[in-house]
Amino acid sequence: MKVMTRFNRISFSVLLILVGGLAIYKFAQWYYCLPPLTSYFLPGACLTEDEATFKNVGSAEFRAVDIDCDTLAKEEFVRVYAYRNDASSLLPKWLRRRTEVFNYDPGTPNNLPRIESMGNRTIRISVPDVSEILYKQASWDGNVLEYDVGKADYPSANVAVGK
Repeated sequence: MKVMTRFNRISFSVLLILVGGLAIYKFAQWYYCLPPLTSYFLPGACLTEDEATFKNVGSAEFRAVDIDCDTLAKEEFVRVYAYRNDASSLLPKWLRRRTEVFNYDPGTPNNLPRIESMGNRTIRISVPDVSEILYKQASWDGNVLEYDVGKADYPSANVAVGK
């Protein structure tokens, strides 16, 4: 009969703890971190489509982009980006810096914003109804951004607001 020494028992316990901890860590990493990291590790899991372009709105150009991710759950976002409308710029259009000014969960398909210049360096972004507003910026490039959201299914007090 083989007798386990104290050193062997401690080594076996440490090995069992390490293997169990690694298994729990890998499960938690897969379960909790998969959706946010999917767009990085699995770029095909999120589909990005340019839905609408609004040119010559004040001194800017705006683009609405629909992002549809299907991982463990279906997520859809519409992000509105602003570009400077520099006609004298030597940089091609695709090299110009874009700035995210509005991000929302549309709730229904084809729920795109309407963007128009109100004069006096004010730009209005209108959406008839949204599920949730995730981010909205108060101003961009010296322009005041106004938001006209008809109905929000899940109004949130902690909307990230940028300058």
